[in-house]
Amino acid sequence: MKSLINIIISFVVFVIAIAIANASGSSLVLQAVFIAFSIQWIAFIPAYIFQTEKFYDLMGSITYLTVIWFTLMSSANESTLANIGNIIIVLLISSWAIRLGTFLFLRIKKDGEDKRFRTIKPSASRFFMTWTLQGLWVSLCSMCALTAISSESGIILTTPGWACEHGERRACAAGRFAESPEQHNFNCTGPCDAGFFCAVGSSSRRQHACGDASKYCPLGSPAPLLAPTGRYTIDGDEGTRSASALCPTGSWCERGVKRRCSAGRYGATLGLGSANCSAPAPRGRYATIGSELPLDCPAGRYGACKCCGFILPSSSDSH
Repeated sequence: MKSLINIIISFVVFVIAIAIANASGSSLVLQAVFIAFSIQWIAFIPAYIFQTEKFYDLMGSITYLTVIWFTLMSSANESTLANIGNIIIVLLISSWAIRLGTFLFLRIKKDGEDKRFRTIKPSASRFFMTWTLQGLWVSLCSMCALTAISSESGIILTTPGWACEHGERRACAAGRFAESPEQHNFNCTGPCDAGFFCAVGSSSRRQHACGDASKYCPLGSPAPLLAPTGRYTIDGDEGTRSASALCPTGSWCERGVKRRCSAGRYGATLGLGSANCSAPAPRGRYATIGSELPLDCPAGRYGACKCCGFILPSSSDSH
């Protein structure tokens, strides 16, 4: 009766592993699970004949190595063979399996036996069930890795500046950034800061400073904007301007820099883009630096009083 129960348990364990592998939707995962159990059942035969458990743990590690490398090589094509994510996970699992298997094998070799198997080895059905359970252990523990490796895109490693959504990996769009590799939608972390711009695949909210005073970058800028003639850049310091404004009266603006109209000239309108401003002060009127409109000369004064549309260097008055 006990033998029958052991066989039933072995069968149920195998069916569970196959069902889970089938649910992954990958034929490679299904094949890998078959291989895992086949290795255990083949190894059971000499183990039972010679009544030894010394290579039980070692066979577990060999099974890990077999199924993981079988899946990698079977799913390899021009794109997945070079998939760094697939290679990294296979190497990590391999190093773990080799370390664990070697440690357990050397330990049992030193101790001479694994006391847990004293009552298990004599019973063929119970010993067979133990090997079958190891097949389940390998299958379940490696199932996620096997499924990812065998997928069409392989294992996708996200990095700052990239995001994954519905199994697809994309660089963050220009104007947006992703600081951490755990971005799960293509909106990434958010827009880059005002005064800065973010090219495709940016990983910082302040990836690039906007530039000199001729450029400005509003919130979420994919590239710097040049200030049009007649406008000047504002907000932030000279390298991180975030907006532009219309040049005020009395001034002229070029390449994002605002300058006051020179003495003798005036700026009567908004958005002037030339050092000529609106015009020179007409005869009988004068304009100081930054004048919006020319002013009448005071009665009885001319020349040095800044009249007649120009300024004399002398500070004396003439009558």
